[in-house]
Amino acid sequence: MLQAEKMNDTTVWAAAIHHNTDNIHVHIAMIEPKPTRETVRFYDEENDMWVEQFRGNRKQSSLHKMKSKVANQMLDRSKEYNRIDALIRGAVHSKKEQRMNLATFKRTKKLYMQALTHLPKDLRQWRYGYESVNDARPYIDEMVSIYLETNHATEMQELNQLLDEQVEISKRLYGEDSKHEAYKQTKLNDLKKRMGNAVLTEMREQIKEDRAKRFYQQKQGRPYSNFTYVPHAWERKLNINYSLMRLNNSLRKTYHNYKRERNIEEFDRMMEQK
Repeated sequence: MLQAEKMNDTTVWAAAIHHNTDNIHVHIAMIEPKPTRETVRFYDEENDMWVEQFRGNRKQSSLHKMKSKVANQMLDRSKEYNRIDALIRGAVHSKKEQRMNLATFKRTKKLYMQALTHLPKDLRQWRYGYESVNDARPYIDEMVSIYLETNHATEMQELNQLLDEQVEISKRLYGEDSKHEAYKQTKLNDLKKRMGNAVLTEMREQIKEDRAKRFYQQKQGRPYSNFTYVPHAWERKLNINYSLMRLNNSLRKTYHNYKRERNIEEFDRMMEQK
């Protein structure tokens, strides 16, 4: 707390442990023999005058850091924290090492194609946190959920149980109004981001493999200028989906233009009648 308040070298402190209530508690007092903090002005109503004093209040964040340090040392939840991180890393590592083919798996192949139609052409931008992936992210998240449910149901149950336990401990230590849910949500978001990047890596590698096969077929067959490439099944679906998406956008634009012209014509008629 002294470090957070920048009072490490100027403060003298004392503490007393009290056993005179149902809950053991500690009183801590501190003082700067030579004050270094900024001054604040306030109105002394009793003496009807303005008074200037050194700031005595400590920031709530500094008090929270102190309480967290004490509580963590008393509870020693390092084992549980390490297990939470291990579960997250394990799921991501398993996805990278034992690749479940999302393009052919029954529950994900449609989501896979939908994600492809919404991803940018530049493979270098296939990163979960990139803005250019926003439209594809819902499909990626759904594939991640299906993968975890299919391959790591037990681990995810344990992860959520550990996170819920930490939330309950935070409530007891810091009260119901503390930001106890933030830790759980941060860890789940971390898992989602890591798994999302693992899915995008698989998709990117699939694209590269297909391109390499295409190049190999071209080299083994006729010269490139006379070579007719037969698209893979996923590419044909992708082209169809992309064409349908473009057609849908064009129809929307055409209908919008039609409505706008009709509105202008109606407005002109109204003006002529007046």
